[in-house]
Amino acid sequence: MPTNLNKMINLNKHSTIALSIKDVQEYNALYEGLIFTHSLKDTSSIISKLIPKYGFKYEFLKNEGNSFPYIKISFIKDNSQRTISNVSQYLNNCGWFIADIIDINNNSFHKKNEIENIDKIKDINYIIYRAKFDTEIDLKQWPKFLYHITPYKNFKNIMKNGLIPKNENKLIKHEEYVHLYDINNSNFSLYELTKTLDAARIKNKNIEEIENKYVILKIDMSWLTHYKLFCDPDLNFSYFMKNNIHPNCISKEKIIEI
Repeated sequence: MPTNLNKMINLNKHSTIALSIKDVQEYNALYEGLIFTHSLKDTSSIISKLIPKYGFKYEFLKNEGNSFPYIKISFIKDNSQRTISNVSQYLNNCGWFIADIIDINNNSFHKKNEIENIDKIKDINYIIYRAKFDTEIDLKQWPKFLYHITPYKNFKNIMKNGLIPKNENKLIKHEEYVHLYDINNSNFSLYELTKTLDAARIKNKNIEEIENKYVILKIDMSWLTHYKLFCDPDLNFSYFMKNNIHPNCISKEKIIEI
């Protein structure tokens, strides 16, 4: 039996964690056979074979502080619509879609109708592609601890019931998840994050009040290695999980007032 399962089962002797080998097997089975975005290594291998024919240059881009990749394709030899269409189709098959189109005058075309009518955009310089599907973080790259930040009024409920996947504070619509942050990164801005969360909460709930008191919860990631951790493309130093996080994995780091 894997070490992390032993660890969780031992924890069950002293708590009410609803986790069994069957739970983990069913969870992992959800990812078998699903459409996914190819890894950087596999994507690089595939598109590198296209360079001799289409003469483009590519590089992987990242959100600051995040491992979520974007691909930048510069059409330095041939920026004809046929070449762009063929290269984009290869990337689409690898699980990457067009996120932004930049012409030689540095104009950006990223609206849905602009991308759908890419054949009308002249003199394309480069295109930014983004992963279609969730990008999983390799277990070896997991931080030892991640943190969840929430209004203080939620604290007692979380310590009783744990963190439950929700989507009410998302800036864009995703399936439900638990949002986690790497606040130990020197470039992480707690102030900016709380303002972002407030803006999303106010917009989605159609309310006006702003939270002034937050609690930072520390998550021991060593208890959660039987699940998957994903990188959030929309916020820096941000990750998410699609599973409940039990209270035994959570501790209070500190309370902050904005």
